[in-house]
Amino acid sequence: MIRTLQATRQFIVFLTLAFCASLVQAAENKGFLWKVSDHNSSVYLLGSVHFANADYYPMSHNIETAFAEADRLAVEIDVTALDPLKTQLLMQKMGNYSDGRTLKDELNPETLQKLESYLATKGFPSHLFMSQKPGMLIMSLTSMELMNLGMLPQFGIDLHFLSRAKGNKQIVELETIEQQMELLLNIDDGDAALAQTLDEFPSFPVLSKQLFKAWQTGDTSVMQKLLIEEPLQKYPESKAYFDKLFTDRNITMAEKVKGFLDEDKTYFVTVGAGHLIGENGVIGLLEKSRLKINRK
Repeated sequence: MIRTLQATRQFIVFLTLAFCASLVQAAENKGFLWKVSDHNSSVYLLGSVHFANADYYPMSHNIETAFAEADRLAVEIDVTALDPLKTQLLMQKMGNYSDGRTLKDELNPETLQKLESYLATKGFPSHLFMSQKPGMLIMSLTSMELMNLGMLPQFGIDLHFLSRAKGNKQIVELETIEQQMELLLNIDDGDAALAQTLDEFPSFPVLSKQLFKAWQTGDTSVMQKLLIEEPLQKYPESKAYFDKLFTDRNITMAEKVKGFLDEDKTYFVTVGAGHLIGENGVIGLLEKSRLKINRK
């Protein structure tokens, strides 16, 4: 339950798909890595893959070298430090209806029919899911689809570096579990978000390969097209939620990176790759601050 949070940190469907694997060896990966510097400090920024498989490892030399140089690791959330029982109870409290309502009361007939048809193809009785809010259901179903493609959270890049940092580097969290749950589980227009998610499931295999290749080669323009431009063109009603999930958080992340530069320490920061790209991504915001930024 805890690691299913990783699936929906990104833009409802597209970023949860973003890094499904092809069978290309990790040694060929350029990846999404930047070095941000001022007069006396440095921060490495790596675009993370939250669901992956063993073919991503070992990481490329430039990524491993950057991690070795760092004094501290910064992540969105240190999932290894969460209390499993407390987190599960919090998810159940925030992600399920508690006042007698069900999805049948919240979804329009078309979305409800689409959901029931999808669940039937998977062999799941629909009544098992009716008490979940749309955000919780999106998270659960998206995680399942990713894992059906062979993508597992235990191979996620953020978890990979968290495991290696334990006992060796100080770990810093950029957000809290409560903040992420609020964003992921309490969606203003849950009906539209769920309908969009169900619509996109059939495209997961093809889209995942395109996005993995963009990550592998460090192609920010393709990544931006697939993750930002095309989704917002196709689903303009998602703009408000996109801004909450990305733009607002990017601003906060960029400010924290600038704060890290004020310290006499080297940081290795790993966040979802979708947070780094575009004019309003973390890298774009830092460029406006006239910091020295290099692709690695």
